[in-house]
Amino acid sequence: MDTSNMQPVQVRRRPGEQLATASLIFGVLSVLLIITGFFGIAAGALGLLFGFLSLRNGQEPTSLQRAGLISSGIGFGLSLLLIMYSVYLVLNDPTILESVNQMYNALYGTSDDWNTYLQMLQDMSK
Repeated sequence: MDTSNMQPVQVRRRPGEQLATASLIFGVLSVLLIITGFFGIAAGALGLLFGFLSLRNGQEPTSLQRAGLISSGIGFGLSLLLIMYSVYLVLNDPTILESVNQMYNALYGTSDDWNTYLQMLQDMSK
């Protein structure tokens, strides 16, 4: 095979394709990291950012862009819901709040507990 007169083939990439790929990667990561909470939120936020930046050109969204935005939105939203539910449980269940107080006292060696801090927050909001 004679390779002396072969020309390189130029690949045409659509504008925003790299950003859409990054959005999809961060979207999948955010779904996988839902259980970690904050890492899922960070990956989802980056995926949403890259997804919206890839849509900037005003063209019809591709399936790659849609998949990146959808997966990022799911990961971001579920991570946020998990954190909000966890905070709700800790603040409203006395047994969980007591175990958090015990862990806090074991770690920091102080007699202050969460009830003191919660009371201070409630007093400040009035």
